[in-house]
Amino acid sequence: MNGFTTRFYRLSLVLPCLFAMNGLTASAQAYDASDLHRLLATNTCQNCDLRGINLKRARLRGADLRGSDLTDSYFYRVNLHDAQLQGATLTGTFMKRVNLHGADFSHANLDDAIIIGSNLSHTDFSETSRDNALILWGGAWLNLLR
Repeated sequence: MNGFTTRFYRLSLVLPCLFAMNGLTASAQAYDASDLHRLLATNTCQNCDLRGINLKRARLRGADLRGSDLTDSYFYRVNLHDAQLQGATLTGTFMKRVNLHGADFSHANLDDAIIIGSNLSHTDFSETSRDNALILWGGAWLNLLR
């Protein structure tokens, strides 16, 4: 097997385990329903309890989520273009095909987060905690271990 085939084979073995582990942790968290309603209605929810939310195809362009707790959440095809996530907690969060263009994650916690196939152009990760965070972007794994 060539190098690409070997990496692809290993990835095909690892990804299902990561998905399963993420799913197990997400079910243990409970978000505040009024906070989720406020986010979806106003596109603003600073310092909110959104632990374990499951969002698919939500339009949250420019959303203000500064300081919010999004631990163990799941995002699929969510538009977070230019979102403000400064100081947010996204530990164990799983994102797939999320538009994060221009999002600001400065001073956020992305420990154990998994981001796959998402638009990360012009995204600010300055002063972000990202221990064990994994990103699959542009066909390559970017392991963001410190």
